[in-house]
Amino acid sequence: YQYCNSLGYEDSLLQASGLFTFKENGVRDKFFNRVIFPIMDLHHRVIGFGGRVMGEGEPKYLNSPETKLFDKSRNLFALNFARRSRESYLILCEGYMDVISMHQAGCIEAVAALGTAFTEQQAALLKRFTSTVLLCFDSDNAGRKACKRAIPILREKEIQAKVISLKPYKDPDEFLKAEGKDALLERIHNAKNAFLWEVEELKSGFNLQDPGEMQGYMEAIAALLRECFSDPVELENYCKAVAREQLLSAENLLYLVQKGEEKSQLSFALSKQGRREENKREKSLTDNLEEQFLSLLLQKEEWIGPVSRYIKAEDLREELCRQVFLSLQAGKAVQEIMDGFRGEEEKYQKCMALYHGDLYHLNLERQEEERMLLDFIRQIKLRGIEKAIAEAMDGEELSRLFREKDKWEHFSGFSG
Repeated sequence: YQYCNSLGYEDSLLQASGLFTFKENGVRDKFFNRVIFPIMDLHHRVIGFGGRVMGEGEPKYLNSPETKLFDKSRNLFALNFARRSRESYLILCEGYMDVISMHQAGCIEAVAALGTAFTEQQAALLKRFTSTVLLCFDSDNAGRKACKRAIPILREKEIQAKVISLKPYKDPDEFLKAEGKDALLERIHNAKNAFLWEVEELKSGFNLQDPGEMQGYMEAIAALLRECFSDPVELENYCKAVAREQLLSAENLLYLVQKGEEKSQLSFALSKQGRREENKREKSLTDNLEEQFLSLLLQKEEWIGPVSRYIKAEDLREELCRQVFLSLQAGKAVQEIMDGFRGEEEKYQKCMALYHGDLYHLNLERQEEERMLLDFIRQIKLRGIEKAIAEAMDGEELSRLFREKDKWEHFSGFSG
């Protein structure tokens, strides 16, 4: 803290960084007595820190808190180095020390999540650089559970996943110290298909000497096959591969898969209508926001100038609302806009409904109109920003989006 302070950084900035704890009795460095790991974005810019305690203490690992720049769910440790690898795969490890050990051994393909469970956003980030990810997690129960959580996330992003076995050693560092780099490269080369690894993990929950439990084991495999593969050719190939490896009948496995599909048809049919209604409600909420917004502008055209400083046509998702908004910006009168939709009966009726909407009979004061419009603008802008944040990958872009979000959350009046 004293060093940063001597460089001229203000306390407000140091507090916002999350690296210091400010209390009445002084300032404390959150990473005191810890080995520090700088966390960088894809462009080698430091966006956060990880710290491992030296000696005894809890927590063992500590990350700097999330800020507008540092989002743990959207970054990966050492990806800025791993992306340079010429290999066709990347290796996902559990922690910083695992990655460092792998890189020291020459396996620069290694990356790790940032102290949290592996996320969909991290999978999407990996897909930008590879179509194959090898999972190199600890061989203990916690590591196997983490592996089971990561596999379906990778599968959802259409990334081929494989699992590196470190047994009988716990982690990459222990393995490298005992066996060396060449042995690790051999394990990498022999990494197991993730689905076949999942099937092998299932086996531990059943006593295969008992006919009833063997039936349960096969049904569990069939359920996993149904869940993971919809393409019939791929499903058949995996049935054969599992049967060959587990010494089972491929025909019996396929029968159990099809039997399970028939049972699920009824529940699928019953739930399909429910999902359809949920989608309708979600669309209705989106449309209603834009329709209320346009309804007010159609009746109070004097607001189109002030509103246009903040809302653009592309901010609106509903096509008719975009068309009406552009017409209002072009200075067209309401009747002219209505007449423009003659010959398109559905659009004409919807435009009429916009004009004669819920606000038509309300005698609003100007302050009430302004308050409603400000709320509409805020909701529409924040909706777009939230979508952009969900899709953004670059740290600099995320920082800009969070600043933009903060601005609109506090938007309170028209300027000028």
